[in-house]
Amino acid sequence: MIPIFSIVDLTKISKPSRNKLCNCIPQCERGVTLTTYNDGMMLCWNNVINMQHELNHLIGSSGNYTKWTKEEEQFIISYMRENDCKYGFKKEIAKALKKSHAQVKVKIGRMKKKGLL
Repeated sequence: MIPIFSIVDLTKISKPSRNKLCNCIPQCERGVTLTTYNDGMMLCWNNVINMQHELNHLIGSSGNYTKWTKEEEQFIISYMRENDCKYGFKKEIAKALKKSHAQVKVKIGRMKKKGLL
């Protein structure tokens, strides 16, 4: 069963229904519906954002939002000093650290801005 998500305009539903759905101040103007085979639910935008953070926390290290340790940063620094930065070096670092290519790319960019590389 694959859930189907869609963005909805909460301003188009009745005020009493909107008040039951969203307790935010100010109230959200957008929301998300989640529909499965025979069931569904609607959430206000802030609840969706909170759910996203909870899911990221639940997934943990296999998710996209992991913290970088000092050892991982040091590995990047030493790798880039010892090896030529040939095509594909970011993929090699990502594989060694069990991170995604995008995570490594962003981290290297931030480390360059800080002057660490």
